[in-house]
Amino acid sequence: MSTTLKHRTAINPLPWILGDGGYRFDRSILQEAMTALSQVGFTHLTIELPPDMTPAEYGALLSEHSLAAAPGYFSAPFHDRQRHAQAVEDIKRHAHAHLELGADSAFIAADLIPDRIAHPAIGLAPDADRTLVIAEGLAAGARGAPPR
Repeated sequence: MSTTLKHRTAINPLPWILGDGGYRFDRSILQEAMTALSQVGFTHLTIELPPDMTPAEYGALLSEHSLAAAPGYFSAPFHDRQRHAQAVEDIKRHAHAHLELGADSAFIAADLIPDRIAHPAIGLAPDADRTLVIAEGLAAGARGAPPR
């Protein structure tokens, strides 16, 4: 007796969004990425909506390419206490899109800053105060997200 497993493979379309022309995130980039990704066997794409797209439109675009939604990635300048309130508002939009598209979780992180990019995964320049500010921002974001 054999069992067939359906493997779900998700991807973030960053290689298209961060192409040669810099950061470009719009419907045409998503369509290009979705076409390529569905052709090579990916079944899910992370949830990341361009500012002018609704969750329903994003879901329809996924369906057109035989893709489904996967948890997205949210980052914000949590290292900057003055920007926490805006981050919370942005998280609300991100979380509502996830719920509307059937995902009940997402990744959340502090923005990459130049030092983190230049020296990944080594804990460069640890700073307890900055860590506390980041933790406060992440906690505020978690409280701001709607319950599932």
